[in-house]
Amino acid sequence: MQILNFQDENDGSITKAAILEDVEKVSPIRFYAQTQIETKKDLIKTIMVNSCPEFENLPDEFWYIQAAKVVESFLSDMAKTKVPENFLSLLDGNKKKKEQISLMKGQTLDPNQLFALLVNAEAKGYTFSEYHYQATPPNVDIEKLPQMIEVKEDGNVRSIGNKGLSDGQMKTVVEQTKKIVAKILDKGDEWHCFYLTFRGIAGKEQGEQGQRPHVHYISDKFGISREDLVKSIRAGNCPASSVHIGILNYPTVEKKE
Repeated sequence: MQILNFQDENDGSITKAAILEDVEKVSPIRFYAQTQIETKKDLIKTIMVNSCPEFENLPDEFWYIQAAKVVESFLSDMAKTKVPENFLSLLDGNKKKKEQISLMKGQTLDPNQLFALLVNAEAKGYTFSEYHYQATPPNVDIEKLPQMIEVKEDGNVRSIGNKGLSDGQMKTVVEQTKKIVAKILDKGDEWHCFYLTFRGIAGKEQGEQGQRPHVHYISDKFGISREDLVKSIRAGNCPASSVHIGILNYPTVEKKE
């Protein structure tokens, strides 16, 4: 994981972005604990050093300890987060495709419930994998892009390091950037994949279900091998799935790093 810092040339404020790399068949609890500690450690240090510059010279161990305390509390809360019963039944296994589709029909999760589902799947014997794909629109000159673009909920655009693009041009870049994140839970030959796209999580895909923030679901029962699924994701091609899971209370701010 990389932590990137973007400093605003106007007010000196810093925007941080965590860039995750692909991981394969790891402990979901350990993975999320490590990534959360890294991001929280960096954030806590930035806040405290801004308040008290003399903290700058404290060793990394101090910041890791502070972050670990925060993450331990967070993971404890996630372990207590109630996940809808249909998702727990889904992970019990031995379900045919028709049964899986029936269980997921009309289902919704909020971000904390989705996180809890993935983390707590370890108790049911699952490992966790995550794969990413991102591509800027082909007609965009990468050299002319700002370091960071943020499209806010009200439609206003904020950028850092802008090289002359208009707000409309920057907004178009963000909206047309193709991003896929696939999260897979594996147990033996059985796997469950929850994948999102920028357009899907913004509720901008086609059809009635596509008009709300959602993730897609697909599994080993859908006639595609895990190997082909991963190849497809890494090539920027979403596997065919009509199963949409609504995501409630998802922040609609879109960022382009």
